[in-house]
Amino acid sequence: MGVAAVLRDWLKDLLPVTSPFVSFEDIDQGEAWLPRLLAELEKSDVGIVCLTKENLQSSWLLFEAGALAKRVGSARVCTLLDDVTKAELSTPLSAFQAAQLTSKDDLHRLVRTIHKALPTPHFDSDTALKRAFEVWWPSLDEALSNLPRHVSPDPVSPSTEELLLTFIYPAINSGEVDSVFDWLVEARNKRLMEATGKLASIEACLARVAGKSRAPSSLKLQQVRPDDIGAVARVEWWLHQFACFKRLDEIHFEKSQLDTLSRPLKYTASALIGLWHLREEKIEEAREQYRDCMDAAIVGDPHDYYRAIPTALLCFQFGDLDNARKFFELSRNGPDRENSGYPFIGLTTEFDKYFVLSCVSKTASPVQRDYMRQRRGQGWLLYAYADIAWRKPTILQGLVDIGQTLKNPLDANAIVGRLKSFQQATSAASGGRPISD
Repeated sequence: MGVAAVLRDWLKDLLPVTSPFVSFEDIDQGEAWLPRLLAELEKSDVGIVCLTKENLQSSWLLFEAGALAKRVGSARVCTLLDDVTKAELSTPLSAFQAAQLTSKDDLHRLVRTIHKALPTPHFDSDTALKRAFEVWWPSLDEALSNLPRHVSPDPVSPSTEELLLTFIYPAINSGEVDSVFDWLVEARNKRLMEATGKLASIEACLARVAGKSRAPSSLKLQQVRPDDIGAVARVEWWLHQFACFKRLDEIHFEKSQLDTLSRPLKYTASALIGLWHLREEKIEEAREQYRDCMDAAIVGDPHDYYRAIPTALLCFQFGDLDNARKFFELSRNGPDRENSGYPFIGLTTEFDKYFVLSCVSKTASPVQRDYMRQRRGQGWLLYAYADIAWRKPTILQGLVDIGQTLKNPLDANAIVGRLKSFQQATSAASGGRPISD
């Protein structure tokens, strides 16, 4: 038991109406710890930050302290110094009230701060509180005296990145886009993630899907990395620029850039670049990209779902109806399992399905407006795909042909109408057009 746990138990005796919470002890193993921590911070009225020489530079402790100050105000956040002096504190910890663990007067002031924050006072006067404090002080003093004073530092805690990733991926798969952004923004504001690290990469990719204004600049920043994070950012940036209807020469695309990507990313990018060439009436260049992206068999990998729609549209363009149908079926049926990482296919499954059904079915119904709003970046991308689908006669005829195998086939005019309705729905939900750079 450490200082925080001793103080928690003692406060329950002195002020039974309080519910002290110790972040590193009161969360059960296996519990979704960060949502619980944030929930506790949100309902806290006073925060006590226990500082030792070992945790003085902890980035996660700074995160908790900052979150507390944001919730209750700096005046109600106190630092409790265990073998640390006030002179050793730096910003932001130095801005809070400080109490020495060994000072009876400091602990009394701390208790008064807690008592003042209670919705209903437990004692009817400061004098009554002082008497109770004097009664309970010896037990705290003894408990603190019995704590080992020279212990080895705790084992190194997991990094902020590791801690956040344990809940971010499940939250993404659950569609909690806004909550994930809130947590990532808080971590970024508290300087708990590197500008070009994995957390920042996840934030940038999610920003593209969600249509956040910072997406293009964040993705461009990530591209400087010579690793998978940089490669992912490059592909996501291309997806965003395609949705902005930029030309390939405007983004300074060179085919050699595809060779820097891992195979799964390269197949996705090749399909996208193929559609780009097609949009710019460069048919032979589009055909070359179609051949490149068809080198990969469908194996049920998450990247298969990510590349499914652009690859299907290329297949339609070049008369490959069998593969076009297979890739459309991937998007129509969705993945059969969650993906714990990039690409975040679970976020866009319903949106992609809505697009495919708009191409071939009379039964396509828009997904909920709020769902589309939270994923408006994906909506802009699908808008651009729809634009190619109804403008290119060969693709349109391919859609008509595979529709003949369905119960209620659509003719070309009906497909154009449904794709334009899809564009109208996504535009209405997104509330605008993407920012290109």
